[in-house]
Amino acid sequence: MKQIFFLIVILPLSVFSQTSIVQDKSGETSLNFSNNKTVLFNSGDASIGAGFSFSNVTPKKNNGLETFWGWAVKLKSNDGISTLLDGYDFMPRFTLGVFKGRAMKSSSKSSSNSIYYGTDIGNSVFNLLSQQTLNKLEKTSFFNWRIKLGFNRLGAWGKSTTLFGISSEFGSYNNLDDLTAVERYKSSIDNSSTPSTIVVSNKKSGFSGDYKEGNMLKINMDYLVFPTCLKGRVGLGGYFRGGLGGDFSRQNLGVGCFLGKEGAPDKIVLGLVYQINDVFNQLKEEPSFQKRTGISITAGYSF
Repeated sequence: MKQIFFLIVILPLSVFSQTSIVQDKSGETSLNFSNNKTVLFNSGDASIGAGFSFSNVTPKKNNGLETFWGWAVKLKSNDGISTLLDGYDFMPRFTLGVFKGRAMKSSSKSSSNSIYYGTDIGNSVFNLLSQQTLNKLEKTSFFNWRIKLGFNRLGAWGKSTTLFGISSEFGSYNNLDDLTAVERYKSSIDNSSTPSTIVVSNKKSGFSGDYKEGNMLKINMDYLVFPTCLKGRVGLGGYFRGGLGGDFSRQNLGVGCFLGKEGAPDKIVLGLVYQINDVFNQLKEEPSFQKRTGISITAGYSF
């Protein structure tokens, strides 16, 4: 029932300003194309979302080139870690955002360029284990904001189609996803039977560790090539995610393959990526390189 409630009630309230299925395990991307409507699921961060962008051409504005604007949707819930409903507490994690962009003149007829900018605000509610008593989960909230600027290029490499994106964003972050999942219960002994029974109740889920908040500048880069084979629908490429400043800066790398619509490589419907988290182990949280890697699937419908 929690999952059904999650889908029906919360989804329309949550917005995240990205419309591309080309995402890393945290749901981030630099690709944000015009006239694209997408509903998606990202297994990497257990999130669902939807994005909508709309385009317009006015002869007297932007030299007659296309302009676009939009909004998108994202909501995250960690089932079994910090659930949407934890007992009687409401524990949402969502972000709200909008963006606007415009096409740019290109020196080649086979390519198109665009820039966009936007802003996000959001809030997350979760339980955090007290570092003083180590037996009490305290309800905590985190309000975040971000501003971003990006550039996208839909071009060609020989007969193949290419997608390139780079973006920067500055805002507030926390390290909640780096903490350890914990659960706490109330227990009592029932002596009415032999042997005695331990009764567990009032389950609470949350996080344990050195929780931090701060501001950080991030750089995102994505590059995909769609070869002419398979009608140019299968794209191969990779991405870079870099954080500068703050107590949780890191560099993530990923490679993967993506399935786009025939004749519309910017409308991705399925992605499979292999990601290396914290490439240089700057956070010193996991010495094993293998344990800092993972696979993520992003699936959706683009129209």
